[in-house]
Amino acid sequence: MTVDTFQGWTYHLSDVADHTWVHVPGKGDFRCWGGTSGDGNWMVNEGTGKSYAVANDYRMNIGEFHDTAQIVYGVTGVCH
Repeated sequence: MTVDTFQGWTYHLSDVADHTWVHVPGKGDFRCWGGTSGDGNWMVNEGTGKSYAVANDYRMNIGEFHDTAQIVYGVTGVCH
């Protein structure tokens, strides 16, 4: 199995919330219902040992959201 590097990124949304997503260098992003740019992007964590191909299998489209983690946000889970 291929081992990839996964990075946790965030940006500031408001005084009480940040938006987070996962970036895999050279392969793409798991945006999780949101974008990947905002007020002060910064990387908060990085790790290896997982496979992008396996993680990518868990993505699906829900309506206009084309990058979800097969959950209904806040109902069946959260994606960060």
